[in-house]
Amino acid sequence: MLTRKFLVEYATYTQTCAHLELACWEIIMLADGGDQGVPHKVDRFLKVRKNSTQLREHFRGAADLTSADISARIISLSERIDAGIEVRNTAVHGAWFTGEHDTDARVEHYFRRPDDPPLMWRHFDAPVPQGEIDGAIEEADDMLREAIKIRIAMQAQPE
Repeated sequence: MLTRKFLVEYATYTQTCAHLELACWEIIMLADGGDQGVPHKVDRFLKVRKNSTQLREHFRGAADLTSADISARIISLSERIDAGIEVRNTAVHGAWFTGEHDTDARVEHYFRRPDDPPLMWRHFDAPVPQGEIDGAIEEADDMLREAIKIRIAMQAQPE
């Protein structure tokens, strides 16, 4: 059974990551400069939004469509997002539990890395210390705050 405290932290983390994805998607649309009310553009943007790999690629690509200062910030944030992808995927797609003798929550997750050969799956099954959970929440929050600042800076720029 997972503790109430853990479940609150888990919800905080997953929603922070969801809002980070949303902010990155909004930055992609702002960088594109297109009218989001045009049906074919809405469809294209939504297809990007629904695929996390495409979302990360398009977010990185948005750096090429912005001013130098914003571009540098997008690239920096993109690198942080990419560096934490396995943590986020494990948190969201892994099965969390507390074993009979565990003091920390555990997670079990099977995953593949992009360069893994076909049929190769990695397995993660380990306790996650509270400090790592706290650090992941703090990092996600910090990245979300930076994405919001980038979005605000882009909205403030003259067209």
